[in-house]
Amino acid sequence: MLPPDRNIFKSEPKPPAPELSALEKLVRRLEKDDILLYVTAFFGVFMPALVYLIYRQVHSSYYSYSERQRKEKSAKKIKKKKAAPPNAFTIFYCGTMPKMKQLAYDFAEKLEFLDPLVVNLQEANLAAFASYRGIAIFLIDIAANSTSECQFFIDWLMQVRFELKQRQLLKWMRFSIFNAFEHDTDQEFAQKTLNTLNKSLCGIGALPLCEMKLAKAQDSKEMEMHSIAWIDELCNAIKSSESCLGQNSESSASDSDMSQFSRLDDYDESEMEDSYEETFSKKRI
Repeated sequence: MLPPDRNIFKSEPKPPAPELSALEKLVRRLEKDDILLYVTAFFGVFMPALVYLIYRQVHSSYYSYSERQRKEKSAKKIKKKKAAPPNAFTIFYCGTMPKMKQLAYDFAEKLEFLDPLVVNLQEANLAAFASYRGIAIFLIDIAANSTSECQFFIDWLMQVRFELKQRQLLKWMRFSIFNAFEHDTDQEFAQKTLNTLNKSLCGIGALPLCEMKLAKAQDSKEMEMHSIAWIDELCNAIKSSESCLGQNSESSASDSDMSQFSRLDDYDESEMEDSYEETFSKKRI
């Protein structure tokens, strides 16, 4: 009888374990000593601080760039404003009545704080209106035969609007009209002329400053009463307009930029020599 095989239940010998690399040995050593835990905790505290420093640097660079752009834009606006023509306040009179010319000078005296210029509309160079920036007052009279000396001006306004298609030619103008007539029979024609002139000015971009006024020239008391009331209304409208424009002077330009009706205190006086006085004194072409 053969003896039993005593190695039958013995397991196969295990192959030798592969040698660990230096990196694996280091990792196991660090895990054993909890060093990786400390390293993770360190980065958990340090990384937010690093991200915050990077954010501050980027934000500071962007803020500096934004501030530089804003200053350059502001400098361009100031330069453009200084290069603009001086703002004007002009009283245009038109008609044959001697009272109308005298009335224009009376108005100029009462509005002296605005340094107005008095111009005979019949002798004005109409092409100068293309570059007009400011406030214009029109004093118109109606003759005894129901004719208007300002009809040539109305015709020119209509030509600019419908033939030349320049419907924003007077976009920098604020205006008001004072119309006088001699006889009661001329009142209807005077009112019609007043409305036509107002509509024609608005039709090419001008904006009314205050309500139009119609007065009878032969009645001295009525004329004086209407003129005083109209001057007061005109002054209030100008002050209100300047106050509004002063509040929006910085934003405008963007946009909108109605600062052209406020006076430029820093405008070079030498540049004002070629002013509206010289411009409108040229004969009409």
